[in-house]
Amino acid sequence: MEDPDADTEWNDILRERGILPKKNGPTEEEIFEALDEAIAARNAKRLEEKSLEELDELEDEEDDRVLLEYRIPECKLMNALLSSLAMKYKSTKFLKIIGDDCIPGYPDKNLPTLLIYGEGDLQQQIVGIQRFGGMGTTINVLEDFLESVGAIEIFKQKGSKDDYEENASSTRKSIYSKKPATAALSDDDDDSD
Repeated sequence: MEDPDADTEWNDILRERGILPKKNGPTEEEIFEALDEAIAARNAKRLEEKSLEELDELEDEEDDRVLLEYRIPECKLMNALLSSLAMKYKSTKFLKIIGDDCIPGYPDKNLPTLLIYGEGDLQQQIVGIQRFGGMGTTINVLEDFLESVGAIEIFKQKGSKDDYEENASSTRKSIYSKKPATAALSDDDDDSD
């Protein structure tokens, strides 16, 4: 009989029928090792083909990436906090953009920068997160600040959920006027007591 571990069509058919035991394939660890080796070989080959100028440019790019990783944590923190607030305050629009895409040449030292608009005008500009406590900034501190400048409205829940929702809907503003959306009710309704 032939070698049962040989890769032949006949042995594959016998394995499918259960006559031969299934062939042991590579383990997950072996697959990852082979993948790592292939990536390392590819990168080494790619680097060998580069000129000194190209290698110098790659080194500069790597330096820039390392520097950015030390600057980005503040932006990552602010982005995470604002993303959480955006889910909570759906009536407020939260936007984000890369500094250089917004203002060409905008210095990285000023990131993150918050631009808070209201009624079509810039209401507040905050550069950096030191004002909120640096890397220790919490969502509550940021939420309180955004409420203080009028970017969001926090409704303090005093009663039931229905009271909270009623309070929230009564203070929503119409997009066409500065009056509350429920102001259409006349004051004559109070006389019916």
